[in-house]
Amino acid sequence: MTKRGYAVLMPSQIGFGLSTGKRDYCGPKTVAAIAKLIEAVLAEYPQSLDPNKVVVWGVSRGATVASALVVDHPALFAAGILVSGVYDMEMNAGWSGKDPEILRNLVEETGGTPEAYRLRSSVGRMNSLRCPLLILHGDSDDVVSVEQALLLDRKLLELGKEHETVVVKGGRHHIGGPAISREYVFPFLERILQK
Repeated sequence: MTKRGYAVLMPSQIGFGLSTGKRDYCGPKTVAAIAKLIEAVLAEYPQSLDPNKVVVWGVSRGATVASALVVDHPALFAAGILVSGVYDMEMNAGWSGKDPEILRNLVEETGGTPEAYRLRSSVGRMNSLRCPLLILHGDSDDVVSVEQALLLDRKLLELGKEHETVVVKGGRHHIGGPAISREYVFPFLERILQK
């Protein structure tokens, strides 16, 4: 990314990496903390960062948080890239392919209530979306069902929101790397950020 001239910020979610605090499984505290961090970084470097060209790119839990960021803080973002994310948490909790450890973490970190799942489900708030999205998901993902991406795609079509959804044939949960970036991500960024 930096070779292409992009400034990159890679925050940890609450309770991960060097971030302290209690994990809240892609919840409101995590979303608010990352939004606050982005705002602080933009304020710290006003001469070198364009606040009109901020893109959020998340994978797995990161995509779930990124999908909430673009609807809960729409003025911050020029675009979003969502890879292998969950956009309807209750639907995901009931998915039969779910890893038992991930399901246990979900329930422990959220309380497992319908309200907790609703707060972590961005699909119902997509009417607030103001930026284009690129949604990538592998059709062989055994951690998060590809139905999550298809559900979000249908919702965005219904709302008339600008987006592109790509289901990667043979793609597992952690699709990515140079080929995916060259084929989908960089062309998307160049098109959106040159407007």
